[in-house]
Amino acid sequence: MKNVSIFIVERNPVWGNLLKYRLSSGKFTNIRLLHTAQEALMQISGQVIPHFLIAGADDPSMNCMEFLTRIKKLNPYIKVLFFTAQADSLLAEDLLAAGATDYIVRSGKQDAGITELIKNLTWLCREEYQYR
Repeated sequence: MKNVSIFIVERNPVWGNLLKYRLSSGKFTNIRLLHTAQEALMQISGQVIPHFLIAGADDPSMNCMEFLTRIKKLNPYIKVLFFTAQADSLLAEDLLAAGATDYIVRSGKQDAGITELIKNLTWLCREEYQYR
């Protein structure tokens, strides 16, 4: 999965680096850690296009629905996965209906949810490349 590009958008440097470390130890190597939604949008509008974008739902500069909409306008093929501490089923339903690929809730434990995220990314990669 070396040619799979992943952006992580995470304000918290501890969570961001933990997630990057765990993904890189799970066979993903092309990972870029970004800290704001604006930073991600600038990268994508500058033609740096990831296959997957993993984002929290807590960026104060932009709500997650607006962020998803802007990502999909720039490139509808980017798979956006929300990895957040917000256990909000209505928000999850709205984001999935608007084109998000997944919504995973993490708990207060450091590693909680990351294993599920890695499994989902691995499955999505297999699905995508199976039909090419």
